[in-house]
Amino acid sequence: MQNPPTATVSHPWTRYVAMGDSFTEGIGDPEPTSPG
Repeated sequence: MQNPPTATVSHPWTRYVAMGDSFTEGIGDPEPTSPG
């Protein structure tokens, strides 16, 4: 699914909320017990 051309405009919001912070914090870290 491709984004429409209007997706290139700046977003109207000025704040953000970190959702799933405790889960996404470790993504990309090497995990010896989980190959791949």
